Amino acid sequence: MTTSHRVDDPPEPLAPPAQGGAPPRVRRWPSARRVLCGLAVAFFFVPAVAAALGVRATGFENKRLVGFPSFSDGWRFFPELSTWAIDHLPLRNDAVRADTAISQHVFGEPPTFGENSAGLPIGNQPGASAVQVSRVVVGRDSWLFFNDDFSYACQPLASFAQTRAAADRLAGLITGTGARYAMFVGPDKSFMEPQYLPGSFPLKNCGPPAQRAFWAELAASPPAGYVDLRGPLLAAQARAGVPIYRLRDTHWTAVGEAVYAERLAATVDPQLLNDTTLRDVGPVSPIGDLTRLLGVPQTNTYDNWVVDRPGVAAGAVQRRLVDGLPVAEYRSSSTGAALYPAPVLIIADSYTREAILQVEPFWSDLLIVDNQTAAAHPAGLAQLIRGSRVVILEAVERSYANGYLKLLAPSALDALARDLGPGAGGS
Repeated sequence: MTTSHRVDDPPEPLAPPAQGGAPPRVRRWPSARRVLCGLAVAFFFVPAVAAALGVRATGFENKRLVGFPSFSDGWRFFPELSTWAIDHLPLRNDAVRADTAISQHVFGEPPTFGENSAGLPIGNQPGASAVQVSRVVVGRDSWLFFNDDFSYACQPLASFAQTRAAADRLAGLITGTGARYAMFVGPDKSFMEPQYLPGSFPLKNCGPPAQRAFWAELAASPPAGYVDLRGPLLAAQARAGVPIYRLRDTHWTAVGEAVYAERLAATVDPQLLNDTTLRDVGPVSPIGDLTRLLGVPQTNTYDNWVVDRPGVAAGAVQRRLVDGLPVAEYRSSSTGAALYPAPVLIIADSYTREAILQVEPFWSDLLIVDNQTAAAHPAGLAQLIRGSRVVILEAVERSYANGYLKLLAPSALDALARDLGPGAGGS
């Protein structure tokens, strides 16, 4: 146990020097400023030193590790350096697991964090005055939910009208090149499975009402190219008699993935569904992404179904950069069921990537780019759009509904319009 003094406590008197001897040495403690500087230096350079010793930070949350910032970023370099240092602290995942274990087994609740993934102070959000909440909401019957569903809804960056106008502009830019366009919004798990939410949680008063308002507005005034996915997902869940979202993960089960794949194919060419069936291939048990956020990875078992199309063979995925934009390319061939013969681009998030085994067997040439990363590479995105017959935007509700989809920011749309050139519409 350590003791501390108040800053206004008088210092202890020094003993008088011994007769005939030199005065005793007074031990000088480092000033608070020097201590803080030392801690700051250690904080920023421990990741680099640890890397030199062979200790590596690993990505264990539902995101990639932040890259080292560029000196060309100016003053933004310093807050970005702080974010990089936090992300790359060695053994950080072990510390999170320890914090989670203590929170769950000692205090009986999930760990808390001061900010959500968007960097918004939770205490400033409606219905959550001065409280900290976990990134994960623990619901009934061991169900886990992503708290960003609620924090994004409680503090939107744009109104519904602003987001719809931006989505309409994107649609105009794409169709102006001659490509066909469609967009899908994947409902948040918390909106589709509300019966498993806990009786109370910090953002209950603002999150669910905002979600309901969004879906009502979307039904009344959909943006250009919008294809309903919520209705078919609800119908499939009713037919299956089991939830179509994973217990410990934010994503769909294989049934939900198949519904999404079917809607994609039917939107582009309904004949693609000919000679198509679903085949049960037994249970699968991936690790739930929400348990990774808790620091205690656990599996989630559910029945796995695959799209079965006679004669279709999938090739190896090819990954490349187009003007700096990472692209995953899936090429399939067939001796039986028909494939869509022209390039298809899906500007997507993790919901499409998780469902790729269901989505892939319909297309001869399928390109997938991340919908957030694409905003930073307008030249690459423009090149892919111009080379595609069909362009599809897929975004999860929490991203699209509340203005967090970077691709729909005015600056991103302006840049895309410039790179698409005069032939594109929607300006």
